[in-house]
Amino acid sequence: MSNELHSPHDKFFKEIFSRKNSAIGYLRAYLPKAISQKMDFSSLMVYPGEYVDKTLRTSSSDLVFRLSFSNEDAYLYLLFEHQSSPEPMMAYRL
Repeated sequence: MSNELHSPHDKFFKEIFSRKNSAIGYLRAYLPKAISQKMDFSSLMVYPGEYVDKTLRTSSSDLVFRLSFSNEDAYLYLLFEHQSSPEPMMAYRL
């Protein structure tokens, strides 16, 4: 069964940030200006995040985008983690 069926928050974030304008707004708001200025947001595309790993197990990332960064193709991987309470060990979980 898909993780999305178990986590409505994941499904919500994936749906919202799969929309180009929402993704661009988020990236412009949260990336350092020195980085975002090198991005051609008009080239932003949602890239398939599902893949089959070496053990033939279906896996899924949160969101992967492709865009032009300093005139070269670049891929951005975004992981949105919803927590209902603070998690001091979150960095180790990721």
